[in-house]
Amino acid sequence: MWLGTAGLGLFRYRDGRFDQLRARDGLPSDFVVAVLEDRRGRLWVGTAGMGAAVREKGAWRKLGIADGLPDNYVVGFLEDRRGLVWIATGGGLAVWEEGQPVRALAPATACPTRASSPSRGRGRQPVDLHQPGLARRLPDGRFQSWTSREGLFQDALLRVLDDGRGSLWMTNARGSSACRSRSSSRWAEGRRRRVSSEVLGRADGMRSAECNGGLQDAGVVARDGRLWLPTVRGLAVVDPAGLPRNALPPPVVVEELLVDGQGVDLSGEVVVRRADDDWSCATPASACACPPG
Repeated sequence: MWLGTAGLGLFRYRDGRFDQLRARDGLPSDFVVAVLEDRRGRLWVGTAGMGAAVREKGAWRKLGIADGLPDNYVVGFLEDRRGLVWIATGGGLAVWEEGQPVRALAPATACPTRASSPSRGRGRQPVDLHQPGLARRLPDGRFQSWTSREGLFQDALLRVLDDGRGSLWMTNARGSSACRSRSSSRWAEGRRRRVSSEVLGRADGMRSAECNGGLQDAGVVARDGRLWLPTVRGLAVVDPAGLPRNALPPPVVVEELLVDGQGVDLSGEVVVRRADDDWSCATPASACACPPG
């Protein structure tokens, strides 16, 4: 097990003891914020401002802006099924391929803002962003963006996890939310206008709804399928298979409707024009009730 630290380099825990690697041993910096051991046994290390390094057969090779990285603040790695290593930096994404130089994704095809740690999801790789929301890499290499306008709970995401049960879990400073892959796939195919999100917070047992993250790995899927999520008040453990769900849609009861701050008479048919952007409605709490358990 490899552990990165903020100022003490890299530690490896093996056979009941810790071994330490520091800048004097070949690391670009002692501030290590991302670690990956790929399938060939190479060790990838990302640092806060001094680029990345990869160790193979005991020798370190450093990577920075001069080698093709968009930025020297490296916050995440992901090895995909083809053996490509995706590198998330403070300036965008880059990809490394065996025998090829590091290639930064051009702004026209990549995410328009800073990228955070990639997900370990299946199929098309989702990548979480500081802003705006989530991006999905399409087969032609372009990225498709999802934001709160498409149904995400919040745009500023810290971590994205695939639970293996058809949902993507996203953490942010306001809690953890799940997006069903079925609804997201329909949205991506143009058959649905929005994705659906389920949100977990203090009412669901979390000590705090404010999750931590921004670096690798701010949350993992354990072998038993449970999600381990860091929060400002310790770890939250979520079992996606054991969450109670109400399959019955709530009754639609609207008690009050405001358009541009003015109350609307609900005794007859109500038509809200497309130009009326500022509107809100109030429903009773019983319309949102969940079954016990």
